[in-house]
Formats: sequence, C-alpha cells, structure tokens
Amino acid sequence: MSSKNFDYIFVRQTLWSFVFYKMFLSLIHFNFQHPYAFLFRKEINGWDRDRVKGFLQTVLGLGGNVIDVIYDQEVSGKAFLHLNEEQLTRDPSPYRLKYGPASAIAELVEQIKG
Repeated sequence: MSSKNFDYIFVRQTLWSFVFYKMFLSLIHFNFQHPYAFLFRKEINGWDRDRVKGFLQTVLGLGGNVIDVIYDQEVSGKAFLHLNEEQLTRDPSPYRLKYGPASAIAELVEQIKG
C-alpha cells in the first residue's frame, strides 16, 4: 500500500469519526447517558493511537506538544477512555500537560463515558 493511499484512508477514517461524533452529539443532545452512547464508546475502544490523535486534533483542535505527548505514550482508544485531568497534569507522570488541554481532554472523556 502506498503512503498516499494510507494517508487518504487515514484522513477519510478520521473525518468519518468526526462526522459520526458530531451527528451522535446532536442526536442525543450532549447526553451520553443515552443507551446508544455505548456504541460510540465501543468504537473508541478499538481505536489505535493514530485514530485517537486524529480525533483529538479534529474535535478539540489540539496540536503540537499535546498531541505529540499523547501519541508518544501510545494512547489507544481504550487508554484514552481512562484518561483524567489529574493523570494528565500530574508531575511526575508521562504526560505533564498544561491545565487547559488536560481539562479539555478530560471533559471530552467524561462526556463520552457518561
């Protein structure tokens, strides 16, 4: 598989995840207690670190060091759903993120988990 083909597939999957996420949020009106929320959590559990990276870049607009730290720690979808603010900001920890991005990530995880 060529690099160009891989990039196209990755971008398509990331955009589809974002579209699905936005449609899902509007469908349940930001209420992740809805019974269908499990389906989205189940999908995220299967993500690799590339999908998590693309999701955070697309949904939260994160980039730079924050994305590099999450990616370098090999945060998969399952690990992503276990992240919390304390874990992301604690020093020492593998993350040591600033409060703003850590708070945004933790809030997103909590919304998804319900």
